[in-house]
Amino acid sequence: MIGFCQFGAGRIGAIHAATIASRHDARLQFVVDPDRAAAERLAGHHCAAVSGRVEALADPSVNAVVIASSTDTHADLVEAAARGARRQGGVLRKAARPRPQPRRGVRCGG
Repeated sequence: MIGFCQFGAGRIGAIHAATIASRHDARLQFVVDPDRAAAERLAGHHCAAVSGRVEALADPSVNAVVIASSTDTHADLVEAAARGARRQGGVLRKAARPRPQPRRGVRCGG
């Protein structure tokens, strides 16, 4: 079972949390969001706990991190997740995404 910590309880966070919940081999362990009410709603819907960043990343049940927060928080959260993974002897990997294809008729790179 893969235990997830998710940062962000907004619209995109709800989509990611539902995806995690749909998997038989995954569980949303923690939701972290500065909007406590939003974090509690999302966590309650998926039987997860609301936590702070430090506590969630230190928990040994967390094997993966989803960053679904505002873009300006991503770099700090990636670094914090990597530090947490190293402390637990794990490895942080970025999920592979297909490269976006340019639309027809749109010139890229100028």
